[in-house]
Amino acid sequence: MATSMNINEFLSDRSKLMKASEIRELLKWVTENVISFGGGMPDPSSFPAKEIMEVTKDVLTTKAEKALQYGTTGGVLELKEELTKFMDKVGIKVDGPENIIITVGSQEALDIVGRLFINPGDYVITESPTYLAALQALGYTAQG
Repeated sequence: MATSMNINEFLSDRSKLMKASEIRELLKWVTENVISFGGGMPDPSSFPAKEIMEVTKDVLTTKAEKALQYGTTGGVLELKEELTKFMDKVGIKVDGPENIIITVGSQEALDIVGRLFINPGDYVITESPTYLAALQALGYTAQG
């Protein structure tokens, strides 16, 4: 006979502060017939699928051993060097690629910024409406 265990007694105090993502809750309402302006669901016809396939094929053909391997947490040096060149072209001065951090998305970037500059109890002001993931990232940072 199997016994059940209450996992909640093993969870950390910090885990009690966690709640479902607002974006996950919004995405419950997205269907094929709905265009969502709030849930990070861009129009699929805007995706450059052909170009992504070409770039992917080129990368896997020429650099598969490196591309499929884990990289450094701050981002791939070649990408950071190219970003430095691009930013310089458009008038944004960066003192070298070592001063660029590559993130997996805006929410990770907001989380890093929050951890660096926001203390528990600090106020954060946003416009309304605002990016829901920002609220989640900044709220969680302030609590944890």
